[in-house]
Amino acid sequence: MIAEREALSDVLNRWVVGLHYSFQDHENLYLVMEFMSGGDLMGMLIAKDIFTEDATRIYAAEMVLAIEAVHAAGFIHRDLKPDNFLIDGHGHVKLTDMGLAKKIDGGLNEAADAAAEPASAAAAASDPGAEAPPGVPVDAGAAARAGTLHRPRALAKSTVGTPDYIAPDVLRRKG
Repeated sequence: MIAEREALSDVLNRWVVGLHYSFQDHENLYLVMEFMSGGDLMGMLIAKDIFTEDATRIYAAEMVLAIEAVHAAGFIHRDLKPDNFLIDGHGHVKLTDMGLAKKIDGGLNEAADAAAEPASAAAAASDPGAEAPPGVPVDAGAAARAGTLHRPRALAKSTVGTPDYIAPDVLRRKG
């Protein structure tokens, strides 16, 4: 379990709260994290009552980028909720509370890339001159156009997280 936390602490980017240092005594583990002066997203939502459409777009986009950063490191968060998105001094969102995060063997991106390789080769052979849409890797674009891109889904079936935010499929243990 400790090895997973160490690997996750290496996810230092603009979308995940940084871990500066950790230490422990006989009773407690202490984590020295990046200071987030804006509080959490739930507190902001309670204070403002409702976000503007523009603010909602920005927060939603930044939340997706934060989740994507954790997935790129090969982890799933498993406790996504407004309380776990903190706001920095510039008003940007960062994801925190990796206590329930789970390592996915091989990582989510590696598994998707491996699944896309055979499909993209077949698609490229059938349409070698085709271009991928902007922002889509060429191999994935070819596979998607051919209708053959299927990502393997690693399922986490344990029931963890905050009860108010747990998805029904998790409660039904469907992964």
